[in-house]
Amino acid sequence: MRAFDYLISLMVFEVILSLLFGLCVIPIYVLLELIGRNAHASVLAFVEALKVPFYVVVLAGILSVSWVAHDAARRFAVGSDTFWKALTAALVQARFDASFVPVIGKWIGIRRPDTPSIDRPIE
Repeated sequence: MRAFDYLISLMVFEVILSLLFGLCVIPIYVLLELIGRNAHASVLAFVEALKVPFYVVVLAGILSVSWVAHDAARRFAVGSDTFWKALTAALVQARFDASFVPVIGKWIGIRRPDTPSIDRPIE
């Protein structure tokens, strides 16, 4: 029965995360297409050059949506997490794992505060 619960929750998480990813990506694609159709030749070459990295980011986003959905479904079906708790835990784990990628790690990495906490004395 757990395998069935996992598969159902995986499909639900895939649909929800894919819709959220689509809501973020589609306006950028439409903007690139509109600029490309109404642009001069010099701007057109720049817009066409922007499409290749955009497609790479979209492919990486699709793969990461599947990865986060798998992690959230596993936490929801096997663990005792609620739907929202499993989703947020999977997103936090994905942010932590992505912080080890050299290029984007410094942008999304979890930073330590500069000031010490109240209950920890200064060493």
